[in-house]
Amino acid sequence: MNRKSFLVGLLAAGCFIATSTLMTSPGNAQADSKVAKAMAILKAETAKLGAPKVEGTDQTADKTTPGLYFGSTKVNNDFTIVDKVKAECPSENILNPLNRL
Repeated sequence: MNRKSFLVGLLAAGCFIATSTLMTSPGNAQADSKVAKAMAILKAETAKLGAPKVEGTDQTADKTTPGLYFGSTKVNNDFTIVDKVKAECPSENILNPLNRL
């Protein structure tokens, strides 16, 4: 029984170490210079429009979502800012997390 407990403990410790080593951290995304540049552009463009606020609702695809405004500009279903970020960061589509896999 002692040997079995030791092996199970060793296996559990190995799985824990492997999982913690292989898991990506969401905080690491900001370390990528491309992501940092895209975020800077996104923040600058939305700051030009005004303070963010949530007001009312909007129909997005088949869901009702909160209305997101920057100043008086409603940005639900408006991809102008995202298109500008993509145009200024053309090397990779960094706004799509599936492209990072």
